[in-house]
Amino acid sequence: MLDLTRPYDIAIFGGGLCGFAAARRLAEAGRRVILIERRPVLCWEATWAFQLALPASPSPCATALREELARVGGLRADRADAPILEIVLDSHIAASGVDVLFYSQPVAVRVDDGRVVAVTVAGKAGEFAVRAGAFVDATEEALLWRLTGVVFEAAPGDATHVLFLNNVPATLKTQLALGDLGGVRDVTLQPSVWDSEVAVEFAIPSPDIRVARRSLPGLLRALRTEVRELSGALVTHLGVEPFPQACLRPRDARGVAHPSLGSLFGAGAWTTSAAGTSPSSRAISQGNVPLVNRIAAGEAAAASILESLQRVDLPRAEGIVSHSVVAPPVYEYDVIVCGGGTAGAFAAIAAARQGTKTALIEPTSFLGGIGTGGGIHCYYHGVAGGIQDEADARLEELSPLFGPEGGAIGFHPEAKKVVLQQMADEAGVELIFNTTVTGVETEPLPTTLPATGRETPVRRIRGVVAAGPEGNALYRAKAIVDSTGDGDVAVMAGAPYTFGRATDHLPHAYSLAAGRLDQKGRLLITNFDAGYCDPSDVADLTRARRRGLEHYRRERYDSSNRLLYIAPLIGLRNSRQIIGDYCLTLADEIAGREFPDVIAYARSHFDNHGLDYENESDEAMFWVWVLGQWQRPIGCEIPYRSLLPRGVEGLVMACRAISMTHDAHNQLRMQRDMQRIGEAAGIAAALAVKRGVTPRSLDVKLVQAELYKSGALGTRQKHALPPPGAIEVHEQSWKPPQLPARPIQQWAEELGKENPYEAVWALVNAGADALPLLREALKAEKPQTRLWAAIALAWCRDRAAVPELAAAVRERRMETPPGRKAAPLWQSCIVLLGRVGDTSAVPVLEEVLRDKTATLDALIAAVRALGRIGDRSATSAIVAMLDRTDLPTTRTFQVSVAGVNPVVEDARWQLELAAAEALARLGSPRPDIAQRHLLDPRAYVRRYAALVAARSR
Repeated sequence: MLDLTRPYDIAIFGGGLCGFAAARRLAEAGRRVILIERRPVLCWEATWAFQLALPASPSPCATALREELARVGGLRADRADAPILEIVLDSHIAASGVDVLFYSQPVAVRVDDGRVVAVTVAGKAGEFAVRAGAFVDATEEALLWRLTGVVFEAAPGDATHVLFLNNVPATLKTQLALGDLGGVRDVTLQPSVWDSEVAVEFAIPSPDIRVARRSLPGLLRALRTEVRELSGALVTHLGVEPFPQACLRPRDARGVAHPSLGSLFGAGAWTTSAAGTSPSSRAISQGNVPLVNRIAAGEAAAASILESLQRVDLPRAEGIVSHSVVAPPVYEYDVIVCGGGTAGAFAAIAAARQGTKTALIEPTSFLGGIGTGGGIHCYYHGVAGGIQDEADARLEELSPLFGPEGGAIGFHPEAKKVVLQQMADEAGVELIFNTTVTGVETEPLPTTLPATGRETPVRRIRGVVAAGPEGNALYRAKAIVDSTGDGDVAVMAGAPYTFGRATDHLPHAYSLAAGRLDQKGRLLITNFDAGYCDPSDVADLTRARRRGLEHYRRERYDSSNRLLYIAPLIGLRNSRQIIGDYCLTLADEIAGREFPDVIAYARSHFDNHGLDYENESDEAMFWVWVLGQWQRPIGCEIPYRSLLPRGVEGLVMACRAISMTHDAHNQLRMQRDMQRIGEAAGIAAALAVKRGVTPRSLDVKLVQAELYKSGALGTRQKHALPPPGAIEVHEQSWKPPQLPARPIQQWAEELGKENPYEAVWALVNAGADALPLLREALKAEKPQTRLWAAIALAWCRDRAAVPELAAAVRERRMETPPGRKAAPLWQSCIVLLGRVGDTSAVPVLEEVLRDKTATLDALIAAVRALGRIGDRSATSAIVAMLDRTDLPTTRTFQVSVAGVNPVVEDARWQLELAAAEALARLGSPRPDIAQRHLLDPRAYVRRYAALVAARSR
């Protein structure tokens, strides 16, 4: 676990090739080192910009990488494979003992008595201080040195971009220079580690990824026309960033030592610009092989730093500030969209099409989020319509340039990146890539409402602070859209929120997808749950990314198990849910509820990847475990009020963090859902600006009219101007089927039939009217009728259900409802006994804790049930269970698309913390149990442990 409260010997900023090699060398010398990088990847020049030539060299680090790559099958003809290299780099840095922090970058430097004593680091969760005895700037922008006032000269020049084609005939000659082609210069074909794969390198006039992406259609047309062997090839992956051919030049500084600050050094490629004056410059001058040269430069810089640092003086903690001062530049817009992912791209396009000056701030170098950079290039449920229909039509038209029909399962992710950028460019959106929102600017807002003493202060958001390659800047706007995925902007502005599920605050499992080829040469998705992650903690985001890489590690790679790429984005399904003016619920979705302020439709199923429904809400457990309805289509209208965070004006939500319960998010999180929400939020923000009001004060009918015109509301056809009067926005064709209308008596008669699940749901929703019929059904001769009547009564918390439920537990009734993830009824009855809360159920629940065959889920369910019942006599049984040495403690995660074996995690923490929480409820707290988990490397475990510790005091 990273411990940023302790100072490091050396903190290196910039995890590129130079920084990686320097960190490894300094750690080998016995220094405690942290390596901090704004991207979620090491050595971006090779792993993201695909500079993959790795010839033999005197560099010890490069030699070690060559040997490991050759051993596992990732090196051929002096060229490396990018995804294998990414995995090998991570294992090497881990073995060296270097701590790694991704998603973070420096924004301010604290100097004391001529030395840098701390650097303020910014990430999506805000700012914090890193202390060290020495600091090394290995960023390609020389950001630390520039923050201290060192002046650099600009580095104009070309950049190289790379794309990979697969399914290429063996007859194609590689290392072939094609010259100028399709509007770009210096096109060459380079070999790959793999047969039938070729790399296409080409020059662009600047390292701006937008320039590279605009050039792709013309280049691909020309390649397929001019090179016959490429006519049927499939574009499988492209560089995430171009590689610049020139670097900054320090105007006065020479070598690796800072000209005036003794504890600050340089190890970037820019330290070589004063030719012949430093070891790193000599190391990098041997030919144009960026991978080898930059590694050698990092090693040489590290050697010079070690010569200068005979000893490391660690700074004191006193007086270290953890925030930066945001100075100019300040940028002004009408609308700012924070996050260009699934929803944010559409929000920005929609806002700009309304004629507002719109900027989009995105941490990565592409638009589209999980569907383009997260490896999930297909739609899973959701409702089409609106701008997304236009994008899909353009995607279909462009896709043949990227490969033959059917070459990519779903849609082609690289083609969608191009389409979204084209649409944003045409709308006039200013795209600000590689920049993360790290703070907000707000002001108090007066209110005329009478005070009740319970209100949270209302604030108006005026702007956001964002950290990019050039440092911090302030971006102001009249309306802001939060498309960060985790509600970062809303939380920074003071909006209330929930996090994960209510019991242990665990978010949905995350994934790290990858691309691969099937036997037919098609681009496939590998998608599996890699574990859990707290996205509000950049250290845990880093841990999750690196943990995901471990699942792809193999003893040897070949054409059958190779990866095309590892997705730049990890698949975060949820974390925070912002509390807004209306909170959508699972009940809304099951009922297909309509709302007068509807701005979108959502249809899917209860797509919760979890299996431990004893830790979910009662509603989720009942829907999946008891009724077996995990796959049943559900959905409802989405109200505009769910996009408005409580207590904040000037802000609209457009991401998975909108106001809904954790249960509701399992249905409302699909790509089409987010694209619809994005369009609505962008239109609302723009209309609010044009009318001089806040989004909350905007008449939602104006938004609905625009959505009606685009085909996002009403039928899926685009409409002319709405007719006079109200428009019909409650479209019915997309809705899932509802339960048929029947008298309660008829539903009660179905309890004893083979599939009583709809009947049970109808009866529990009938409320008090159904209770007499259910109590009467408890007397039925047929056991199934009695049990299902008891299950329905338990939902209503009727104690008459206890004897039947207890009998089902004691007898281990194994009947399991049909459908994925349903559980044996005896296990569900454990949870229901806890819901009823009757002490007569305690003995049978204690028996479960003593059962050597009981599963992990059954044990946790029994512990939680006993805690809910509150009978102190159960304390000894819980303690005895904890003392067992034969407890089942492993948890197996879901694999959505094959490609790896299921991930297995030690879940002892779940059982122990659930037991500690129950013991605290029973008046016998065990704070020692929670204390054991407060130092767990996983942030989500520490979060739950802290809550249990507080309850155990």
